[in-house]
Amino acid sequence: MAIKYAMTYQSTRGEDEGAGYSDIVLKGLAADGGLFMPRIYPQVTKTDLEDWRHLSYAELAFEILRLFATDIEEDTLKTMLAGVYREEVYNNGRTGEDFSKITPTRSIDGGKIRILELSNGPTLAFKDMAMQYLGALFEYILEKRNTELNILGATSGDTGSAAEYAMRGRKGVRVFMLSPEGRMSAFQRAQMYSLKDPNIFNIAVKGSFDDAQDIVKACSQDAGFKATYNIGTVNSINWARVSAQVVYYFKGWLEVTEKPGEVIDVTVPSGNFGNILAGWIAKQMGLPIGRLVVATNENDVLDEFFKTGVYRVRDSEHTFVTSSPSMDISKASNFERYIYDIVGRNAGRIRELWTQLALKGGFALTESEMAQVRESGFVSAKSTHADRRDASRSAFIRIFLPDIKMTETVSAKTMAAAVRALSMDAVERAKSGHPGMPMGMADIAVTLFTRHLRHNPADPKWPARDRFILSNGHGSMLQYSMLHLTGYDVSIEDIKNFRQLGSKTPGHPEVGITPGVETTTGPLGQGIANAVGMALAEKMLAAEFNRDGFEVVNNRTYCFLGDGCMMEGISHEVCSLAGVWGLNKLIAIYDDNGISIDGDIKGWYGDDVRGRFEAYGWNVIGPIDGHDAEAVDVALTQAEAETAKPTLIICRTVIGQGSPNRAGTAKAHGEALGGDEIAATRANIGWNYPPFEVPQEIYTAMDAREAGRRMQGDWEALFAKYEETYPELAAEFKRRLAGDLPAGFDEAVMNALCAAASAAETVATRKASQKALNALAPTLPELLGGSADLTGSNLTNWTGVERLTHDNMRGRHISYGVREFGMSAIQNGIALYGGFIPYCGTFLTFSDYARNAIRMAALMKLRSIFVYTHDSIGLGEDGPTHQSIEHVSSLRLIPNLDVWRPADTVESVVAWSAALERRDGPAALIFTRQNCAFVERDEVDADAIAKGGYIAAEAPAGADKVQAVIVATGSEVELAMKARALLTAMNIQVRVVSMPCCDVFDRQDAEYRNAVLPSDKPILAVEAGTTALWYKYLHGNGDVLGIDTFGESAPASVLWKHFGFTPENCVQKVLALIAK
Repeated sequence: MAIKYAMTYQSTRGEDEGAGYSDIVLKGLAADGGLFMPRIYPQVTKTDLEDWRHLSYAELAFEILRLFATDIEEDTLKTMLAGVYREEVYNNGRTGEDFSKITPTRSIDGGKIRILELSNGPTLAFKDMAMQYLGALFEYILEKRNTELNILGATSGDTGSAAEYAMRGRKGVRVFMLSPEGRMSAFQRAQMYSLKDPNIFNIAVKGSFDDAQDIVKACSQDAGFKATYNIGTVNSINWARVSAQVVYYFKGWLEVTEKPGEVIDVTVPSGNFGNILAGWIAKQMGLPIGRLVVATNENDVLDEFFKTGVYRVRDSEHTFVTSSPSMDISKASNFERYIYDIVGRNAGRIRELWTQLALKGGFALTESEMAQVRESGFVSAKSTHADRRDASRSAFIRIFLPDIKMTETVSAKTMAAAVRALSMDAVERAKSGHPGMPMGMADIAVTLFTRHLRHNPADPKWPARDRFILSNGHGSMLQYSMLHLTGYDVSIEDIKNFRQLGSKTPGHPEVGITPGVETTTGPLGQGIANAVGMALAEKMLAAEFNRDGFEVVNNRTYCFLGDGCMMEGISHEVCSLAGVWGLNKLIAIYDDNGISIDGDIKGWYGDDVRGRFEAYGWNVIGPIDGHDAEAVDVALTQAEAETAKPTLIICRTVIGQGSPNRAGTAKAHGEALGGDEIAATRANIGWNYPPFEVPQEIYTAMDAREAGRRMQGDWEALFAKYEETYPELAAEFKRRLAGDLPAGFDEAVMNALCAAASAAETVATRKASQKALNALAPTLPELLGGSADLTGSNLTNWTGVERLTHDNMRGRHISYGVREFGMSAIQNGIALYGGFIPYCGTFLTFSDYARNAIRMAALMKLRSIFVYTHDSIGLGEDGPTHQSIEHVSSLRLIPNLDVWRPADTVESVVAWSAALERRDGPAALIFTRQNCAFVERDEVDADAIAKGGYIAAEAPAGADKVQAVIVATGSEVELAMKARALLTAMNIQVRVVSMPCCDVFDRQDAEYRNAVLPSDKPILAVEAGTTALWYKYLHGNGDVLGIDTFGESAPASVLWKHFGFTPENCVQKVLALIAK
């Protein structure tokens, strides 16, 4: 039996300590203006709860309330409650319901959702549950003390009607109810004003509910006035009312659970804070409650608080009529009780905060106090009906409300066992793969996918979906198992074909191969970088397209990462930027298992991960137990409530969890467990099914398609209204996500080409690039540039572009700082998200830092553009550390990457146009630091240039007289043209071919390629870089003028001569080829 203390009460502000239950019932508010709280919360045990499962509501109310009302004889209290909670009183429900239960439950949605009904009392308000008790309680205490009480209350509807119906005819009680004139529903106004009882008085107040409540508090705080007129209250500031509301949380838990200790999550979709506070109190008493969703109508005051720590009330003028007329409330009276607990029951701190509230209209908690709020399990939503609904729906897969619960027919533990079994079986069948991480993170994945992730397996590309990234991609079977179990087009045969040729389940996740995979991961650290890019894209698009009431862009990005990702330097680069940008919808879940391929990581990894990420400006939660689904659930909920910072959740896990002999060891990391160990693991995790067999009830429980269909349907309905209201914005949004270029793009390109040809300027091609941007960017709102702290050198900005900052998400040029790798991988994430065509810049030599991100862009076929300047020895004095030699060739070796090295302003426009138009792969645009002469072509043929290689200058005597061909790229085209002029003076017929993009040229048909570079003519290739790749064009009779050594530090004019890049040397090489 729950232990009963001689309960005494104290004010939240420090006075009235030692008061008894009957005293505080009559006082309502403490003399110092505080609210009464029990000295300690009485505790109930699991045994108590099990013993109470079959009690009637009145009997359960006695067991709970006797712990608070210790100065009332138990027999008296029991009789009183038996008279209050009768089916004759609570019988205004649906035909066929069992009214003896007082709060019956019913099922909807195929039995998945069970509703606990609290509105069957005389006024159809949940407040009847407490008010009927208060009526009997007041009458008993007043009669026993031979006194009377004038109850002064404030209402915006249901409090008044429930109180008046409970108090009508009660001896010794008169009710004076204040209500805001014209702000109640017609139903509630009729209920109250139709009562003719002599002890009931209704008074209309001009203003809002808060104004009426302030009058009640002022009267209650005036000790002399209160004593003279014997004033009490029935509002939720009266502890007796709150304690009565605690009862139905216990009743609800008993109705919807089946076993001891089962945790439920609570929300009140249309209640006030006093109602949800009763759930907090029940939780403090030992009732297994996880999260409490504050989904109320209180003008967003509480939503702001729970997300920021700032409590800022509204005055009457700014207290808005919400979607529930009885809840136009800004000041949550019971909020003081919650804060009292949060600050450690420090009455001095409460006085300090409420003084600030009185003087300044609000207060802000300290960071340590806000940490307690985050740990308390509250989740909040805005006050609109849609927000309250979505908060309740999206926060849980199983929800208990004094209104709603979705029960889990299959436990999270069983779901995780299915993931572990599929993962280890697939790896075993392939005899290849990584079972340890999927087994270690199974509980986390199940919690995320079944309770938090907004997704629709039937439409994996739905624009408003949350993004999930598996940065520790070697654990791909975790993602494949979740995709299969939740209903994506990943069959059990696909699971069986893990790592096989042509399957949907490759060794590491690959975007475009597996439905539901958002990015290709495997190279550690790049997944979290992509996630940062996606979260940034979401925030930028939201800033551009969202309008009041139309959050058409509103999703989170979740990323799993492990120790390896943390060790990779790229994680430092990108997570620092995420903190700077305040990407609060980015949630990273760190699998802290302490094991890598070489074993226990303590010998090579000792970072203070929490301190590191806090220094980045992240919100950090944990460490928590990654195998405790409820703990993960709470942590994710807290992360989702964060409004200013990205969140890292540190989850302590055991690699290979469930494997009796390999769990926690490197043997579980990257090899199949083996038949014997798999059999032992099956027994250990209670999985009594053959390989690749999953019971239908698990598939049914984890199937996310119906929930996804509803979420997508809600978004599509919202977007349809958005489209009606903002048709131009909606059309632009759809175009951007489709990746279509705007209608005026082709014209802008043509105008830029004509302008470049007409101006015939001699400029550095980096400047030519900027000129192209100036011409094209105004027509491309999706264009998003950036540089690794070299904007003034790369010239990646354009006239009028604004810099993106934390406070300006409409900026279209990003200063990434000195983070070439992070910049490039973030850019890939932006490209994956859609809505932008991103490009970024640095010196060509430093492309080495970014190489793997460039490779991943090519592998993923992304529209991602990499701008590299200072491309050769032509940059001069900076020397060999900065002079690119092998870089252009090495980039050309990456499959599906188009490497453009334009020669002048015209080719720069074509290169940009080609890169922007290409949808199936990235481009690298290579530009010079030094000036390049305008190429005097035979004609400006953009189509020819776009083929990657073309005849810039034919032999003066015509094509049939060609004696040799000089093919060059970039700045060396000028050199080739000068050599041609010297050879022409010698009556040597030479064709000059400009090859701005070898990759595109190589994709042309053989006829075109041979027409440009005939196989029967000697060819001299000229490029200030390594020579090896040019020999494929020479057909046996040719030579390359290039550099196969590192450069030197000297002025560029000296270096060109030093390395033989002169017209005269070209002439000699051509003459030597002709002479052969």
